[in-house]
Amino acid sequence: MAAGFALSGYGGFVLYKTLTMWPPEVRSDLKDAVRAKYAGDFETSERYFHRAWNTIQTLPIESLDTQPYLKITGIAVVLADVLENSNKLTRAYEVYIQALEILQKGEVNKTLTGPERLRAVAISSKLGELAQVLKLPKTEAEKWLVWTDIGAPLEALGSFYAEAGRIDYAMSLYLQAISLLIPPAPKKSTPADRCRGAQLMGNLSELIMRGAPTPETLHQAEAWASQALAVTKKARQEASKPINQCDEVYAAALFNVATFQDMAGDKKVARELYKEGLEHARSIAMTEGVVEASRALHRLDMGDSESKKE
Repeated sequence: MAAGFALSGYGGFVLYKTLTMWPPEVRSDLKDAVRAKYAGDFETSERYFHRAWNTIQTLPIESLDTQPYLKITGIAVVLADVLENSNKLTRAYEVYIQALEILQKGEVNKTLTGPERLRAVAISSKLGELAQVLKLPKTEAEKWLVWTDIGAPLEALGSFYAEAGRIDYAMSLYLQAISLLIPPAPKKSTPADRCRGAQLMGNLSELIMRGAPTPETLHQAEAWASQALAVTKKARQEASKPINQCDEVYAAALFNVATFQDMAGDKKVARELYKEGLEHARSIAMTEGVVEASRALHRLDMGDSESKKE
């Protein structure tokens, strides 16, 4: 998984060169641990990293300054990496779990920064990989790779970057979340997850259109909007019962594709899609959908009237 880049934010060379950012209680152990690691002495490195890991968990969170949980789990990550290099995979797996549990605590999870949330995503991914390598039960591997553990932080962080104007970051995160929610065959996700993925496809389409419009970007945006509609339509057909989010995403997808048809000059298809979207929005009492589709149809009607006058 691409989110693995977040795993080593405070590892190796970077950790060694930024020792002053760490509390005095762990600096010496971290320095000796990194030195031993790069000398290939994993046993000694493990001992020092383990001591630093135990120590940092006892310190007041205020002593860690900014992004404290990135620092805490950073030590766990480099310790686990050393354990993996020593082929102590079960022990590495346990350390990753300990780190993730810290990030998942209710009171902690609410305060995490963007990079700290990405750390949770990356550790979850790593646990899924190790569970497969260790040949643990399938349910053990899958529990690290569910939407609530991975997709949600990616979507949240993608939304954050979209609002901040970092379109490139946002698009990358949305793509990663989509790949988790709608994995390639033979894996199959639930209708609810596919609708979540379709919603992110709609977000991608909107992000692409924020830039200067060109034939290429218009084509890309339309392709994502159309894909969102197709995915949602199929998910709704396969769902055993109505899913609120699927219904809402379907209404939005109909409107988005209709808009692109309208822009392309195909008023007939646009009108049909707007009408379908209006009827669907009414059926689920989606006020915003009703208003937007009604406005679009009124605009088309006004355009037709002007054309007849000419």
